[in-house]
Amino acid sequence: SVVIPTYNERDNIVVLLDQLAIQLLSIKNSYEIIVVDDASPDGTAAVVEKYAENFSFVRLIQRTGKRDLSAALASGFDSAAGEFLVAMDADLQHDPAIILQMLTAASHADLVVATRYAAQGSATRWNGMRRFFSRVATGISVAVLRIHCSDPLSGYFLLRRDAWQAVRKSLYLSGFKLLLEILVAKPDLVCVEVGYCFAARQRGNSKFGAAAMLAFFLAVWRLWRRSL
Repeated sequence: SVVIPTYNERDNIVVLLDQLAIQLLSIKNSYEIIVVDDASPDGTAAVVEKYAENFSFVRLIQRTGKRDLSAALASGFDSAAGEFLVAMDADLQHDPAIILQMLTAASHADLVVATRYAAQGSATRWNGMRRFFSRVATGISVAVLRIHCSDPLSGYFLLRRDAWQAVRKSLYLSGFKLLLEILVAKPDLVCVEVGYCFAARQRGNSKFGAAAMLAFFLAVWRLWRRSL
C-alpha cells in the first residue's frame, strides 16, 4: 500500500500516479495507492477521484479540519490493506523507481528508509538555507534522540504492517515527521536504508518554511522529554 498525503498537489498527483503504475507493473494487482487529501482548495481531490474512475488501484481519503501531515499518513496506514506500507510525498521529489528496491530490502527489515545521505543518495538544487536546516535538523535528531538512522526526517519510507500496529498507539499524530515519531517510539525496529536522489520540486509550492522549522524543534523537545 502506497500512501500519499496531499495538500494543493493538483499539478503533480496525476504525474506521480502514472509513474507509480509504471514502476509497479511487475506486481500488478498486488498493490494499492491511497491518496489522503487534507481538503486542498486547488481541487486535488477531484483530480484523484477522476483518475480513480479508470484505475481501481487508486483510492481517495478526504480529511477535513486541521491540516496535518502525520495525521494524514496515519489515516492512510490505518485503512491500508497491504502487508507493506509506503509513505511518500506527492511533489515528485521522491523517486518511485526505488519502491521495488525498498520492498526487497523489507524482506529482512521492519522499516526501510529512503535516505538522501546513504550511498547513491543526494539532494539536488537545494538552496543554502534548506541544505543547512536539513543537516542541522538531522544532526540534532541523531544526537539528542539517539537515533541510528542517517535520515530520520525522511518522508519516504516503508514499514511492515505488523510494525505499524505495534507502534500505532504510542505515536503523537500531530506534528512534524511521522518517521521521527516511529523511530523514537520503537527503537528496536530492524531498520535498513536505501539511497535515492531527492529531486527538486517542479510544480507547486514547497511546504518548507519557518512553521516547519518551529514544528521540528517542538517535536524534538517533546520526544526528548518523553525519553527521560
